[in-house]
Amino acid sequence: MISGLLEWLLPNACVLCGGSLQTGARPYYIVCDGCRKRLPAIAGSRCCVCSRALISEITICTRCRQRSYHFASHLSLFEYRDQIQELLIRYKFENRRRIALLLADLMAPVLHENFAGVPLIPVPHRMKARRARGWDPVGEICRLLRTRHRIRLAPCLVRKGGLPQKSLDFGERLINLRGQIRLLRPLDMKKAVLLDDVFTTGATLDECARVLREGGCVEVHAVTVAID
Repeated sequence: MISGLLEWLLPNACVLCGGSLQTGARPYYIVCDGCRKRLPAIAGSRCCVCSRALISEITICTRCRQRSYHFASHLSLFEYRDQIQELLIRYKFENRRRIALLLADLMAPVLHENFAGVPLIPVPHRMKARRARGWDPVGEICRLLRTRHRIRLAPCLVRKGGLPQKSLDFGERLINLRGQIRLLRPLDMKKAVLLDDVFTTGATLDECARVLREGGCVEVHAVTVAID
């Protein structure tokens, strides 16, 4: 608790390169300007469904042509590699919560530009994982998006259980999630945006979108920090 408070109040070194933050423009990020500029943004044409970079395909990637998702679109800011991969690992597994400030500030312009006024719904993580960590990484980003950027937040989903998704393929993930995600209350929205940290197969976002659509939400989109 004390070390986390000191990190929040007195950051002095970049969590990625170890360089000093004293001369940085925004030291509260605990990431130096140089490392921030090297985050692997997705460039060029993207799949309009999953947001992966297109190689030879047009509009929709080969993978998405073989699948059907309940969300209308997905937009990811970065590729899950290099600096962004290390940043998210430090954020989620080393409890470097201050990284959420940077992630929220990076995501806010994308949300304002593409989904202005649309309620933002955090993807719920397993209760066991949340209790073990003591905080919710996606929920922390969403909280900052609300307080710093005035983005409307509508946390209406909860995940009851299920096994960790990491070692499962798309079909296994869907089976693992079925019945585990539910609404906390009746919906009063027809359009929503789901937010998660990493897009791997899309199964978690798909199940969340299915539950929202069954609850009366007509159009569901998704935004993530990075795509694996």
